[in-house]
Amino acid sequence: MTRKTKPFWKIEMAAENILKHHECYNAPYSGIDFIIECCKIDLIPINTDNQRLMGMFCDDGNGHRFIAYNKNMIPERILFTKAHELGHFILEHKLKSDILIDNKDDEKDPQETEANVFASALLMPKELTIKVIKKCLEDLQLYLDNDGKFDYVSLHREQKDCLISTMKQSFCTSKEAIEWRIQNLFK
Repeated sequence: MTRKTKPFWKIEMAAENILKHHECYNAPYSGIDFIIECCKIDLIPINTDNQRLMGMFCDDGNGHRFIAYNKNMIPERILFTKAHELGHFILEHKLKSDILIDNKDDEKDPQETEANVFASALLMPKELTIKVIKKCLEDLQLYLDNDGKFDYVSLHREQKDCLISTMKQSFCTSKEAIEWRIQNLFK
């Protein structure tokens, strides 16, 4: 039987609490390595050209944990991968073995969805993200509707590019992660 994902709001709260606890809410990208270190998790860069291998989390059950990541990825992808792997630890995911390896083929696994939600929330906290989006939309003379939402898909390409550029500057993450976060925040 397939496990359902945890409610996204609970995952959001877990990410927000960690950021606030480690005092890096306003610049989350700068605190990822520090948070991982505080969780007593080693970071191991892996030198591989296999772009399908993004990262892995390992917990041997004896207190030794590590996150390995493909150091040949772009910096934004590395940051997201570290946050994603940290999500497996924080969300107490059950490992099928001692090692949980993430690759692009695992996207349908509920644990992978949860780790993606966690990474997005950790790197782009809800309140900060909404604040940045509101400012950018105002600069474009666009606004959120009465329910605090907007339709990202209906924006013109130039408007999307401006929004993505602003978000990248604010959160140091990839276009794909930003688009996913926007679409899931404003459903």
